[in-house]
Amino acid sequence: MRPLSVFAFIKGSIRKILPMVVTVCLAVAILYFLSMFMEQLDGQVNEASTYPLKNMSFIIGSKSGITDSDIQKLESKGSNTQSFIVDIRDVTYYSVAGYTGANLIMARQKDISSIMELQKLSLSGGRFPQKPMEVLLHKKLAANYGLKVGSVVVKKTKGWYINEDITVVGLFDGKGVMGIGMEDESRLKPGMPNTSIAVGGDSKSLETVNRYIEKTFAAKYRLFTLDMVEKILNNFNGPINVMRLFVGIVLVCVLGVFLTNITMIQYSLRRKELELLHAIGYTREYIIFKAFREIGVAGIIGYLSGIVLTILLIWGINVCFLTEKGLDMPLLSPGTMITLLLVPAAITLFSMLAPLRMTKFRDIV
Repeated sequence: MRPLSVFAFIKGSIRKILPMVVTVCLAVAILYFLSMFMEQLDGQVNEASTYPLKNMSFIIGSKSGITDSDIQKLESKGSNTQSFIVDIRDVTYYSVAGYTGANLIMARQKDISSIMELQKLSLSGGRFPQKPMEVLLHKKLAANYGLKVGSVVVKKTKGWYINEDITVVGLFDGKGVMGIGMEDESRLKPGMPNTSIAVGGDSKSLETVNRYIEKTFAAKYRLFTLDMVEKILNNFNGPINVMRLFVGIVLVCVLGVFLTNITMIQYSLRRKELELLHAIGYTREYIIFKAFREIGVAGIIGYLSGIVLTILLIWGINVCFLTEKGLDMPLLSPGTMITLLLVPAAITLFSMLAPLRMTKFRDIV
């Protein structure tokens, strides 16, 4: 006897395939959201791993404590493997325009002129900040965002990770720093390092650089070697790795429950039916093909249902959180859809254990 067509099977076997359809559907949706969460964690780890070592400002100047020849020696040895990281204590660091990695430093008014001089920055328009949240911006950064002297950047502006609105009061030229703003001294936390500045050099230059920093900035900075930075990164990555492990365990447990559950459901729903087919003369090959095809169809329906459910959930979340900042959750890409195919494939293959077990029919007399 020829097996029923796919559509005839679906119409007559809703009760049998529904548990598997629901299982695969939920598994696809859960896997997508868990994988998206994992991507966010990995993004934080990757950013943390490179953040202190790129887009750093180089402290180079000719004030007391370091000579021009010292600077030349430091610059000649300023490769990444021979760099130091200076951690500023009384300064707050913001990542402005995160897609470009621009730096915005909020400092005390009396330190702004020192930073400008040390960084060889020149004021090209406007004035120096005189009150909190007034900033100087690099003229190229300002041009990229259509900003000028007097412009206000609100804290919810996309791409600008700032805690309060800032007002542009001046523009400058130079390298290394994208913005400098004034912060009230009472709001700074003495002894709490907030940002880093890279200083080129090797271990022999460490004492010279330390003397220069202490004299110029009144010991408000700490010098870190790359080994120390690595240790800080490991301390940061530890909780992230624990969270990643936790999500992975949850993922394995969820899928494990789904796989075990669906196998038991398939076995309980089909055992008597398949034994009866064997008893009335159907071959083992026909019975196996029938069971595998039914499970495969249920898996495909569940996969498509899961994709639709996930897209609807993403759309609903984006609509509900459609604020100025928004969540902006990405829709499913073709690559993600292909990856999620592993879910119905795994569940379908696992579910085939039931029909294989059920084909060891006992004789019915």
